Amino acid sequence: MGNQRSIAVPEAVLRIAIVGHEPAFLEGLKLFFHSIPGCQVVLAAMDGPHLMQQLQNEPPVDVAVVDVHSKTACAYQAIADLREQHPDTVPLAVSCEGDDDSILRAHKAGACGHLLKSYGLPEVERVVLQIRANRRYVSDRVYKCLLDNPEGITLYERTCAQVRAALTERHLELVQLLFTLDELTNHEVAACMGVEHRTVEKHLERIYAAVGVHTKTGLLLICVRSGIVDPHTLPPPTKGAKT
Repeated sequence: MGNQRSIAVPEAVLRIAIVGHEPAFLEGLKLFFHSIPGCQVVLAAMDGPHLMQQLQNEPPVDVAVVDVHSKTACAYQAIADLREQHPDTVPLAVSCEGDDDSILRAHKAGACGHLLKSYGLPEVERVVLQIRANRRYVSDRVYKCLLDNPEGITLYERTCAQVRAALTERHLELVQLLFTLDELTNHEVAACMGVEHRTVEKHLERIYAAVGVHTKTGLLLICVRSGIVDPHTLPPPTKGAKT
């Protein structure tokens, strides 16, 4: 018995899904993971809903790598959906810069780690080892970000709160009338609000000063980013602007 040698049991293959809206990113990441022993990319999807649809007809995956570089809400929602509907899958976020906002939003959504697109093979292999051992990967960068932001408030959330706090209910009404599919002019907005055209212009001046912009385009951008205006309600960009 003492002369018997133990037989090494090979580790199970790590089944990986990748999610991203850029085909080149998907193909590159697929090749990258295939070059790591014990890893296999079994699913690739352009967004969260497509991944969820594929997971309905496939065996569970161990890891889902989600590209959050675009910082769109749907990328973070994909991570949250994975945590809720597939709790045995480890979601990892991947981005170019690894800025605090991306890290915090991914962490709050339920990501178990954050990768950078600049990582080379040794770094990703180290991530794979930690995921196998702990089902989590916390880099020094992520650790510092979480330590520096104990409340977990992202820049996006802070901006939303600041913009909304700077505007009155009347200002919000004006903005939502101004940026609609109907492309209302200032005169038409004034008629809807039951005020003079000059009053609308005065309101706009105060709104510009409150949120720190100088044009309607600047106001539109900050209102979309802060969730005051739904981008799906905006008119097509080909139409001429009205004043």
